[in-house]
Amino acid sequence: MKTNNRLPTSTDLMQIFWSIIDRWHEQESILTTLDAAEQVLTPQFSNWGALVEHIQLINTYQWHMEDRSRANANDKILTEVKRAIDNSNSRRIKAIETLDAYLLGALKEVGLPVSSAPLHSESPALIIDRMTILALKIYHLKNDLADVAGTMNEDFINIQLLNITEQFEDLANCLDRLFDDIAAGKTSIKMYRQIKIYDKELSD
Repeated sequence: MKTNNRLPTSTDLMQIFWSIIDRWHEQESILTTLDAAEQVLTPQFSNWGALVEHIQLINTYQWHMEDRSRANANDKILTEVKRAIDNSNSRRIKAIETLDAYLLGALKEVGLPVSSAPLHSESPALIIDRMTILALKIYHLKNDLADVAGTMNEDFINIQLLNITEQFEDLANCLDRLFDDIAAGKTSIKMYRQIKIYDKELSD
């Protein structure tokens, strides 16, 4: 049994990751809020691709907000950054859930996953989310390499880059294998809604 062509491969995903990251850094000076970034960096892909772009954009925004909090930030800036990250993280969780729902819908159209197959511990969208963060690390480590070329830090950053790249490639292979195993009826997946509990008393 084969899945339909509405499912991503790791090669497809890499094209989207680098597209968003490159476009962000070309226009970073005007992307002061997540809303502004979403307006400027409109989706270039459709269906699941637009959802992946959205997750990559959110994680790229959060990466740079965290950078802002480390750059001699005062209490006012730290408060603003914390609120912005909390807000964008809420959007990130919703985007992951939406992508999982889309992918499960695409699978169900061809009678997958097989419910009796062993359950995989992680959903496809959660894997993709982790890949977007590793893509950011690779991008910034490559930039760091250019900055330290010829210095004693070059070997250290090269080792970091090799390590992160290996993780990224391993995770990409895991995602491809997950879809192959689902198509073969060897693995099943479920979608879980994320529940956040803050400052709430839990009764017995």
